[in-house]
Amino acid sequence: MTHEAPFDAIVSGFAIHHLGNERKAALYREVLPLLAPGAMFINVEHVASATPWLEKVWDEAMIDSLADYHEKQRTGQTRGMIAKDYETRPDQHSNQLASIETQLAWLRDAGFTDVDCFFKYFELAVLGGRRPES
Repeated sequence: MTHEAPFDAIVSGFAIHHLGNERKAALYREVLPLLAPGAMFINVEHVASATPWLEKVWDEAMIDSLADYHEKQRTGQTRGMIAKDYETRPDQHSNQLASIETQLAWLRDAGFTDVDCFFKYFELAVLGGRRPES
């Protein structure tokens, strides 16, 4: 089945953060005309922390979560081993994170309305907006 614009919704999950900032802003401009009037664009994304301290808090929360998972699975991995793997993970260099404030501004500049961050837990966020009705 082939689907063509306009769409009632467009959703992206954990993909856009791999694009450079100029490309992210351009993509938001490209998405808007693909939506039907009043339709939503939702981006579930990895975003930059607001400060280095918050980035450290996020990293520690992730390591704690992974350590808890490995303890429950009885994998034998210590928190130290997990922290080392997390800190040297190969995917971190492909992350090109932008702040939530910057991305909300790009959405507004692209012409979206009702732009907001609908949920945020440290570096995980759900953001988006609607195509204006007219």
